[in-house]
Amino acid sequence: MASNASQDSSANENDDRKCWYNLIWLDENMNNHGNKIRLRQISEIDPNIKTFISRKECIDYIREQNDKTNSHIILIVSGALSERVIPRIQDYICIFAIFIFCTNYEKYKHLKYQKLRAICIDTDELINGIELCISKFNDTTDFSVFLSQFSTDSGKLLSELLINIFFILL
Repeated sequence: MASNASQDSSANENDDRKCWYNLIWLDENMNNHGNKIRLRQISEIDPNIKTFISRKECIDYIREQNDKTNSHIILIVSGALSERVIPRIQDYICIFAIFIFCTNYEKYKHLKYQKLRAICIDTDELINGIELCISKFNDTTDFSVFLSQFSTDSGKLLSELLINIFFILL
């Protein structure tokens, strides 16, 4: 299973896993019992997963992360918020992949966005999709080495280029 070592000073320096992603989950019903259980399961992928109930707070957070060269977000968004949120953040460089998590696939299957990886109705399907996304990226390239060799602006451009290459390979 993939893991996201923390980028702060509390990270275990002996951990050889690369930290290149951050999971974010936006759902107005985040605090219901079912989502709390799902959150514990998804936290195994990223113990530092950030959750949002407010679409504005989530978009503001993503906008802040977009200015950081080492921030790559895998966004989980509820179906109910997907059509209002994805168009506003889809072009941000920091958005690596988007997963819609909903109860009705048919209602959202018409959505076509470049970074939309899957529309999931099952927690296991969502977790498998996220892990596959992480695994494919790790198998394709490890750009974290390259980013440290460039200035902030050129590192951001290189990051965007490598992410676009990854999506082409999918």
